[in-house]
Amino acid sequence: MNVTYVGKRGLLNEKLHALLSRKIKLSVISTLNFNSFYKENTVIYAARYLSQSRINLSDTSDSFIYLSTLVPNNFHDSYQKRKNLDSLDVLESGRKVIYIPFIKELIPTYIKKRLITVKSDYFIYITSINEISSSILELISSDSQSKKLTSPCNYLYLNKRERLMFSLFSFIYKRVFNYPYFLINFVKILEKTLQKILFCIPLSCVYINRR
Repeated sequence: MNVTYVGKRGLLNEKLHALLSRKIKLSVISTLNFNSFYKENTVIYAARYLSQSRINLSDTSDSFIYLSTLVPNNFHDSYQKRKNLDSLDVLESGRKVIYIPFIKELIPTYIKKRLITVKSDYFIYITSINEISSSILELISSDSQSKKLTSPCNYLYLNKRERLMFSLFSFIYKRVFNYPYFLINFVKILEKTLQKILFCIPLSCVYINRR
């Protein structure tokens, strides 16, 4: 089996290259060197945005797997919105998607310090690089079209100011969901600014789930 992995840079990609190459014949290329005509290959697409590569999904290999770092939420910043649209495009074309949340080996320290074992209304999903690698191998040979690495949930401690920020900005993000990207980016800047002023955890509400 020939597998082409699109995405050279980044710690996650490098670690996945190492793990997958032990199991399958893997060739790694950059987005700039990728064209759609890899008919004989399974394609794993792990670059930042799918739309940037101008891929015609109808011309790609039938076995096309998109690694989507998309947190399951009903409100998004511009990055998550683009990831969501790319994921939908892949699924509509009959290709496959793996949804990747926070990664255990790469999670920031400020988030680790907020993880708690008691139940909370706020939580995040965390997976591991090994689980991502296993899911890729599983999906290559599976008829399933998507896989969400969203179990189990990990409870998160937020103080009163942070809970208020979550309520405020989750509401705003929902309201601007269909607005142009520049306006969504403005909301993101405002959120970051208020987080600094109020000494809140520097984690956008779009990456947090609420029960």
